[in-house]
Amino acid sequence: MLKHVKHRGLLNTNVKTLPGATIEHVACTIESMDLRSVSNVIVHAGTNDCGSMNFNIDKLEQDYRKLVHDLQNRISGKIYVSGICQRLDDPQLNIKVLQVNERLQSIFQGALTQPYRFCQRRDPGDWGHHLLPVIFVVKQDMYNGFVDMVHLYYVGFVNRKAIKQSIVPISMILGFEIAHLNIQSLRNKLDSVKTLLNEHNYDIFCITETWLNSSIENNEIWINGYEICRLDRQLSQSGGGVLCYIKNGIRFKEIYNFRVETIEALWVEFNLPYSKPLLLGNIYRPPSAKAEYLNELDTMFQQCTSTYNDDFNLDISNKKNAGKINKLAKNSNLNQLIHDFTRITNTSKTIIDLIFVTNLDISTAGVSSLGISDHSLTYLIRKTKKVNIPPKFIKSRSFKKFDEHKFIDDLKSIDWDQIKLSTDVNSAWLLWKSLFSSLCNHYAPLKTKRVKGSLPEWITKDYITLTKDRDYYYKKAHKNNDSKDWDTAKEIRNKVNNLNRNLKKKYCTNTIKENTKNPKKLWNTINKLIPKPKSTVNRVYKNENYTTTDKDTANELNIHFTSIGNSLASKFLNTNINKTTDYTLVDKFKFDYLTSDYIFDEICKFSSNKATGIDNINCKLLKLAAPIICDSLCYICNLSLFTSIFPYEWKQAKVTPIIKKEINQIQVSGKITLPKPLS
Repeated sequence: MLKHVKHRGLLNTNVKTLPGATIEHVACTIESMDLRSVSNVIVHAGTNDCGSMNFNIDKLEQDYRKLVHDLQNRISGKIYVSGICQRLDDPQLNIKVLQVNERLQSIFQGALTQPYRFCQRRDPGDWGHHLLPVIFVVKQDMYNGFVDMVHLYYVGFVNRKAIKQSIVPISMILGFEIAHLNIQSLRNKLDSVKTLLNEHNYDIFCITETWLNSSIENNEIWINGYEICRLDRQLSQSGGGVLCYIKNGIRFKEIYNFRVETIEALWVEFNLPYSKPLLLGNIYRPPSAKAEYLNELDTMFQQCTSTYNDDFNLDISNKKNAGKINKLAKNSNLNQLIHDFTRITNTSKTIIDLIFVTNLDISTAGVSSLGISDHSLTYLIRKTKKVNIPPKFIKSRSFKKFDEHKFIDDLKSIDWDQIKLSTDVNSAWLLWKSLFSSLCNHYAPLKTKRVKGSLPEWITKDYITLTKDRDYYYKKAHKNNDSKDWDTAKEIRNKVNNLNRNLKKKYCTNTIKENTKNPKKLWNTINKLIPKPKSTVNRVYKNENYTTTDKDTANELNIHFTSIGNSLASKFLNTNINKTTDYTLVDKFKFDYLTSDYIFDEICKFSSNKATGIDNINCKLLKLAAPIICDSLCYICNLSLFTSIFPYEWKQAKVTPIIKKEINQIQVSGKITLPKPLS
């Protein structure tokens, strides 16, 4: 319904999209959906019917009537029908679209409160071939928020400057999203931050007043899908601290050149696609800062060109303070984007969380009320192509329909002696792998599963619903400044905190009790409570430069691993060593040939839960097949010893670079994972 808009930001709304589906297909899909909790439905379908070679407007009307009739029998609310967008890029298709819209208007005229409205695309480079649709069928008796959003998105996409930032959610506007929040203790509110990032998925999330120090490791504050950059205070100092959560896949490096001892500032440079490098500063000014602080800040600003998320603790709604900030911005050619109150209590309103930019290439910026902290969230969306992080997939074998007896019977029917006819170890191995893998694929086929980020297991739907209620009442209290709203917001906030503690305590207690006799599951539970961050190498620094593509990163790592030996050897001085002992070989070294029993015993030692390697041969299937395949595998191993040739595929391995702390250049060690249990 809404092109180029992320539906996750629509409150109390479920958006179901069926790319390429006709009206008939939509009807079939809706039949299997549970609509008992649905109050109203908006239908937007018919574009694919118009593009069909068998287009028939009478059949389209018949399918549409059937679809609406079926919906009327299943929901108690209202049904609204949306028209199809005009396609100026395809005149023939556009004629059909106009015919369908006229027919729909004549059928469902009673459901419409506004005439059909179509908007032409203004920027083909941004929006592609589809025109921007406007939903015209919403009545005021639907929930008000959705009506307002529909209208605002029409205005916003045609003329972006007309977007009302106080109403349009940040999660619906496309671009590179940067947000900032003064949180006042990250550890106590980590679950709330996880819930926030799971819902909004910011590219960069800056935090001030983390209240962290060197005694707190990254794994204690790690969030799935993000990397961490942080600057803490000393152990002897309390409060303060700045941190950035950076989405995995975004290339970045910390900049140390601009750091000043008296200023808490974290500087990070980002290398975004189709864009110049972006330098971002996350700065915290404590309330006790001296008068010279702004002068030092001015000196630091003039050294760089960037975006700054600043918690100034200097209220610019005060004319005197506003003058100081304006002078600072003017001296450094900066533009301050935040003009709404960022910290609101029942007795005061201040603007102390600011965003400075040197480039006005910004889609929108604003303030969003949250109940996590007494500060509101500030954000900006930069007109930069959003970094598309490729999804992670894992392959595993499905044993859902696995029949062990038939699998064993078919294994016995295979002529494994044909492998012994081969005198080349590589050919013998490829033939063996082909025979075994084909049978495995038949009984336990490979399935590809997309790995999605998830919240901690103790966070329930009730908890998420309560956090949304908390944010709603805080937003209402900020707007109306009514004592009842403030009391309700604080009450719900306390409920959220208590519920979070109780859920976490209950989860830990139950899982530990259930797994006291199973150490493996017990440690898995402990690791979930304190996860270890998964370090990924997506950039490598060398000679003060860093790689910009995955290919460059892989090449630099390959150069490093292949040259590290010679590099280390060159650092040792040549020494003359006198040989005092003459070593002679007494017996000629040789390998003993293996037996089938030895191969069988080794296969039985495999762990059934061991991950598969590059060849996707599963350990569980190997153990089941061991009595049958051990003889053929023994022949391949002995052939390798006899010919002094190690099978080529057994030499392949996955190499994972391990990041060291405070890495400024290529300083990585290789963790080598063997590709298969057989090797």
